Amino acid sequence: MVKKIDEIEIQAVHDRDLKNILDSLGISPRIDDGSLLCRSCLQPISWDNIGAIYILGEEAILCCNLADCLEFIKGLRENA
Repeated sequence: MVKKIDEIEIQAVHDRDLKNILDSLGISPRIDDGSLLCRSCLQPISWDNIGAIYILGEEAILCCNLADCLEFIKGLRENA
């Protein structure tokens, strides 16, 4: 279950803190089992390829670290 999200802006996060943040959002199990997909290219998100996390309303949107996918997240931010 994904928890309700309040507005949070994080510019950067250390790898050791990332799991705690994603645990608090209820996302870690989906990364662990491979069911969380990049919102742009639809490839599985892993701990090694998380590129960006964007909060849109009450939803956490993740993308992988491919350049086109990062541009996708940038576009969401600019159009929000």
